[in-house]
Amino acid sequence: MLGLRLSSCLGFTSLRKFIINNAEAFLFLFAAFAFQIFRQSVHVDEARYLSSAYEMYHSGYYLIPHLNGLPYSHKPPLLLWITCLLWKIFGVTDFVARFIPILSTLMTSVLIRKLASRQVQQIFLATGFVFVWSQFYMFDCLMMVWVTLGWYALFKNQQGVLSLAVTLGLLTKGPVVFIYLIPAAFFLKRPLILGFLGGIIAPLLWLVAAIVYGDDSYREALLWKQTAGRIINSFHHQRGWWFYGGMLPIVLLPWVVLPRFWQKTHQSDEHKAILKATLTSLLCFQLISCKQIHYLLPMIPMLMLVISEHLKGISLPRIMAVSGVIYSFILISGEFLIQKRYPLYQVSHCVDSTEPITLVTHRYRGEFGFLLRQPKLKVMSEEEYQQAPQKGQVIIYTESPHLYPKATAVFEQKTGHYLLVVIPESTPVLNNVS
Repeated sequence: MLGLRLSSCLGFTSLRKFIINNAEAFLFLFAAFAFQIFRQSVHVDEARYLSSAYEMYHSGYYLIPHLNGLPYSHKPPLLLWITCLLWKIFGVTDFVARFIPILSTLMTSVLIRKLASRQVQQIFLATGFVFVWSQFYMFDCLMMVWVTLGWYALFKNQQGVLSLAVTLGLLTKGPVVFIYLIPAAFFLKRPLILGFLGGIIAPLLWLVAAIVYGDDSYREALLWKQTAGRIINSFHHQRGWWFYGGMLPIVLLPWVVLPRFWQKTHQSDEHKAILKATLTSLLCFQLISCKQIHYLLPMIPMLMLVISEHLKGISLPRIMAVSGVIYSFILISGEFLIQKRYPLYQVSHCVDSTEPITLVTHRYRGEFGFLLRQPKLKVMSEEEYQQAPQKGQVIIYTESPHLYPKATAVFEQKTGHYLLVVIPESTPVLNNVS
């Protein structure tokens, strides 16, 4: 009996010590968990990726991602594979899917703690840009883990770990992983060529299979539009040369507003290599036509190693507490802005998800499949719909709402852009999708 009590006390002491030693990680998880319970919006990109994942989950076809029955070439399949696996275990909800970027961020923090110190982990988790983007079901937080793993392999001179990082990075967002890691290998003077070469084997096997089993349009999009097309003349997200430089101060909040951040400090050779590699990657992204602020996310963990040198001796718990309040306000405000800009949940609640639904759009969209739990929506252009109006329920993206006088619900996304719902009078306005 005494032995059991002693064992229990030791177990409780060990657990208490573990929690105290990882308080910032548990605080991050608690804050993320609380926000996801509060959240009632879905960003348009999240809805699109969730719909592709749901179609993969529903069909059981895992080789090539699809969206409304058409091959979806915008991203490789790793995030969708992980999502399908978690859905099989925990059930199909957006809550489960959104824990992938949250856990990815936590895993990244563990890696940089192993590479540097607990202080770096704290600074990383207290960075607003990191916390905000960790709440969205997108590819960048998952990519951040693999890029940090690649940096870890370069620092530790581990070929096998680098191969794993490159493999997973290629299957998450494609060749962009090399923009993050090749400059790092160059400036750290650790080429690890076998590690890089080993990392392309599995992605090449998937690529060959996807090319063989995909149609002509998918092959063209995969080999040209989603790689060289984005670099030379992006079909979307085109921004000026100044974009990343202008966004960088926002990315590094709250640290850039602290006087201590700007004090000169000694930089080790490794920290100089980090700065040079990050600047090179940043310049590469500047030259690419397609620009998004969250593409900077995988660069943040290693920058935190450099920033931590400037913040030695500073009271991090106080800053983390103040920052947490500010970020919570930003996220809550953003929640209402997203609901206004992308009223996808509101639209999905206006239709009967058990009945067929047609999606009409002036350009290809596919965001409603997951929200309505319909793996394949019928999609047609406005011109096609004007020539042959569809019976039943219709969701319409349009800039000309006056062309649809029979619309039963109208949602303005932004000035001049609308989402309309047209349903027969006999259709119940219900959607019980959980």
